[in-house]
Amino acid sequence: MAAYVSVAGVSSELALVAQLYLKAARQSEQVEKALLAGRLKGVFEGVQSLKLAGVEMVLRQRPGEPWQLLGRELVQARRDTGQRWVLMVDELPVFVLALLRQDCGLERVRAFLHWFREVRQGEPEQPDRLRWLLAGSIGLDAVARRLELGETINDLHIIHLGAFDPPTADVFLERLGADNDLTLAPEVRAHAIHAIGWLIPYHLQLLVSVLLDAGASSPNPATVDAAIATLLSPSRKSYFDTWVSRLTEELGQPSRDHAMALLDACAKDPEGPLRQTLSQVLAQHIHHDAERDRSLA
Repeated sequence: MAAYVSVAGVSSELALVAQLYLKAARQSEQVEKALLAGRLKGVFEGVQSLKLAGVEMVLRQRPGEPWQLLGRELVQARRDTGQRWVLMVDELPVFVLALLRQDCGLERVRAFLHWFREVRQGEPEQPDRLRWLLAGSIGLDAVARRLELGETINDLHIIHLGAFDPPTADVFLERLGADNDLTLAPEVRAHAIHAIGWLIPYHLQLLVSVLLDAGASSPNPATVDAAIATLLSPSRKSYFDTWVSRLTEELGQPSRDHAMALLDACAKDPEGPLRQTLSQVLAQHIHHDAERDRSLA
């Protein structure tokens, strides 16, 4: 069994448990029955209507019943089905940062991450058929490192998804064009790949979208350049603002300003600046040599 849940808009631990329960119950009657027959009976409202489209579930917490126990029982119910599960939790770092901004934020984040680590590890004597896939546009490892909570994720295998390599980007553009009745000749795709540089799907899709908006059924290199110029114009700034806001969310201050200064230096040199140059840029913000070296690293 595989399940996906996004917690980007979740701002409390109990609401996160509710999201996980809702997904579990919709995908597995065994999990739903195990929960309703167990200690959680009477905790959930509207459970009998879960399978109706558009119904939202409200999770109530019994007085004195901590969310940690509710969440742990939910995970155990998945394990008790005897089925293999892959559970993908998307934007978990965004949820962690939402907790951080609340009262007693750091204490809540520390408690949640330690609890979640215990939940992932399960009981030593039980065969664990549950696998977690945690994803996010912000790295959980970076957030944990910033908060000095690296021990809470040291059981995770960190995978960084990079950009496409040029051959993959070429195939992606070719198929994306074909799906939209847009003829992208090999030389046009090669020009676009060189011009874009950072070959993430989002950038390639943006380019095709602008070409379609311009009504270019058979673009040439000049058309591609015009489309990229449009994407870089002030009117399309919102397409890229998320990168700036995520720097602030992930790094906090003053590291965000340090990163922006380094990025400004990188953007001016197509070949990339030397490390010594970046150190000089950072010296305007951090005067102590050892501290500057740590921050640059």
